[in-house]
Amino acid sequence: MSSQASLNKVNLDEKIFTMVEGIACQVVFGKSYGGKNFKGQTFEDVIDGLSGLRRRLEKCSRNLDDYFEMVVDEHLDLTRKKSEGEEDFVDALIGLWKDEGSAFRLTKDEIKALLLNTFIGCIDTILVAMVWAMSKVVKNRHVMQKQQAEIRNCPGKKAKVEVDDLGKLTDLKMVVKETLRLHPLVPLLIPHETINR
Repeated sequence: MSSQASLNKVNLDEKIFTMVEGIACQVVFGKSYGGKNFKGQTFEDVIDGLSGLRRRLEKCSRNLDDYFEMVVDEHLDLTRKKSEGEEDFVDALIGLWKDEGSAFRLTKDEIKALLLNTFIGCIDTILVAMVWAMSKVVKNRHVMQKQQAEIRNCPGKKAKVEVDDLGKLTDLKMVVKETLRLHPLVPLLIPHETINR
């Protein structure tokens, strides 16, 4: 990989595919067909045509990039209304991008990459926790009935449970705590050792 010593971007998919394709062709065909074109397509394009994975991945990547571009542009809009002292994660990243005196500066692409990582990380961890909680509640019918009754009785005369009502849902808090105890989202065990006396 000639680009590894420089600061140029390296397409690892392409490099790894070339390496694997070379090995597979050597084993199956006795030689590599890597650089040759088949009807105007590279071997990689022919293989991707079977699965369409790269095409779908590129479309998804473009859609996500457009979405995060919209979010950043919306935060850059000076006419945007926000409460005094209200600064979110995107505003903080834009501050690093715009601060010319900062030793640590970000580009717009780096901001979008950080947003993607944060977004995916949040969704994945919350999703896993909710799936575990729901599976535990469904397995324990009496817990599920108790939860349903608590949620139905909580709002009182209101049509639905609101954020202010969450403090009143004590059984729900216990279910969440027990789920996180049984299935922590991060490893929380402190390394330890046994001491012989």
